[in-house]
Amino acid sequence: MAQLGDRETAGADLQRAYTLAEQVRSPTLLYPIATELGQWYETVGREQEARACYTKAKATIEQIINALEDQNLRAIFLQSALVQAVTTHVLSGTDKEGDRSHGQHKAEPDCVSIASTARRIGRDSSRSENRG
Repeated sequence: MAQLGDRETAGADLQRAYTLAEQVRSPTLLYPIATELGQWYETVGREQEARACYTKAKATIEQIINALEDQNLRAIFLQSALVQAVTTHVLSGTDKEGDRSHGQHKAEPDCVSIASTARRIGRDSSRSENRG
């Protein structure tokens, strides 16, 4: 979205969408919008706001994971491209000097856990399908 048209208008639209997603309390809307808004913040050089959006997206993903009781649905969700992109981005998020947010990057173990859980659930799901 931010690549089409005016950059400032795109940012304002994303911020409105983010606020609306929070107001309606829709995690399935919130994490993709937070991710897109984080990307927009990166393009305009606002790294702190970008990190906050990615952190919100990651926390929302964890909320969804915890709410999904069906292992197959959880596996599908964890393996989705956007979830993988968010967890990978949070894991690789660095500041301009290459340091991890000067020790403030506390989300890393959770992202590692999400990625390993996704792999484990994916393996478990494929094994049960092969047996059935």
